[in-house]
Amino acid sequence: MEDSSKNLFDTAIEIASVANEQWKKNISELMNKGSLSEEEGSGLLENLEEKMLEGQKEYAKLFQKAYSNISSSFSEKPKEPTINNLLERRIVSLELKISLMARETMAQGKLINELLAKHPASEIVNK
Repeated sequence: MEDSSKNLFDTAIEIASVANEQWKKNISELMNKGSLSEEEGSGLLENLEEKMLEGQKEYAKLFQKAYSNISSSFSEKPKEPTINNLLERRIVSLELKISLMARETMAQGKLINELLAKHPASEIVNK
């Protein structure tokens, strides 16, 4: 995981560097065409370089923080179930059993009602 994270970080820095080089190229072309003065172009290039370095530092901090958070979550031991968790699981299990028993009882009640409807109670008792 560490290798792939480093590769991701390096790729992001490389993309930023390529974009930075493209900006430098565009500024230089504008200076050559006369659209930007030498002074303006130099100022833009210096500003661009400063922003690039600041961005790389900020990105490195953010990446390191994210990587630390992710790696620490993988290294933590699974939590032991607490008594509350165990009791909650038991309650859910019992509620499910009660629900199933209630359905079964209702089904049996319907069956008894159907039998009584076909055969009156007096017939059953007199036998």
